[in-house]
Amino acid sequence: MDRVATDRFGRSKPFWFYLVLFPATFFPSIIPFMRGLFSYGRCDGNLRVLYLYAFIPFVVFTLSRSKMGPYILPLFGVATIIAVNCYYTIRSKWDGRIAIIIFFLICPAMALAGFAYKPLAPVQPYLAGASIATLLACILLSRMIYEDRFLSAGSIFLIGISIFGYMLVPTLETAMKGYARMTEKINGLDPGRQQEVIVYRDFLPSVSFYRQKLAIMALGRARELDFQKDESYRRWYVSSDTDLKGTVRDMKRVFVVTRPADIGEFEATTAFACTEIFAQRKHSAYDCSLK
Repeated sequence: MDRVATDRFGRSKPFWFYLVLFPATFFPSIIPFMRGLFSYGRCDGNLRVLYLYAFIPFVVFTLSRSKMGPYILPLFGVATIIAVNCYYTIRSKWDGRIAIIIFFLICPAMALAGFAYKPLAPVQPYLAGASIATLLACILLSRMIYEDRFLSAGSIFLIGISIFGYMLVPTLETAMKGYARMTEKINGLDPGRQQEVIVYRDFLPSVSFYRQKLAIMALGRARELDFQKDESYRRWYVSSDTDLKGTVRDMKRVFVVTRPADIGEFEATTAFACTEIFAQRKHSAYDCSLK
């Protein structure tokens, strides 16, 4: 109930959050989807059931105070089925035209991405080459705009763009909020998992997952402790500077994951000296030893 009715988990978004997010991320498929919705009375029974299947959870998520973009991802599968059905049964001459305009806009967007977004600068030559290939594909697509095969050909085109985007992920990883490579770096320095990892002033379960060993969460999010049957959890949950000092008292070396702005406070509190070993946009990793 707290997750739905309050902002206890710090995920509050405006009422209209999904009303904007869903059309924006489902574009241009949102066009035939909405055309079918406006013609709901003319749809067959199966399609109307699919609309209800998407609409009812969408309303629940919209009314909830706790909102995150991925919450509505499960709706996209059925929304795609609806959009394709409407594309074939309630087709408009504008569907193909709008789609091909968007496809053509992808070409300059790819060519300029490396200049507009610094993390992509190292792969600018690949982006330029992909932009030229995309332009040629768009020219071919424009010749079949009024044919039934346009939908399948356009889908293959978008799948190709998506695969190319996934190939760029390793380049962007340090600019994203990901922890796989960060933890790989820690594991490379400590393959035997002998040293502890402290997540300082945050709560990041991903670090424990990729480390395959529980990380100590220190001075981060307040947790529910009523269900704890004994005090063993305190080994992994540190809620004060005093507890933190006691936790690291017998440690000579520790890895710390925290925001760069907070590492100085950790050093001052614990008398450790830290060296950055992995930097990324939000959290970085540090190898810390006693001074």
